[in-house]
Amino acid sequence: MPAKRTGSGVARSRTVEIDGLLCRRSPHLVSYWRGTDFVVENYATTVRARALPITSDILAFFDDWRRVDALLALRPSDTHDALRSLIAQLLEHSLLQRSD
Repeated sequence: MPAKRTGSGVARSRTVEIDGLLCRRSPHLVSYWRGTDFVVENYATTVRARALPITSDILAFFDDWRRVDALLALRPSDTHDALRSLIAQLLEHSLLQRSD
């Protein structure tokens, strides 16, 4: 019989999954301001995303293959959930690549 999962167990599992990822930024990115919007574009996939300016710091951190938990270790713990969410969105929009 499979173990019963609780909501917190699922969240904890996702946290571990994100934290252990090895990521790098896509080598095909350009960023620019369009009016008051900061935009990051992957010209290889033609995906454009409006982003918070801190996104450029996060993408700069991942200029080479690095683990997500290495980024989290540099940031206050009260920002970790927001950073995990941002990283998940960057992966979803092909702005970050994962090693697997």
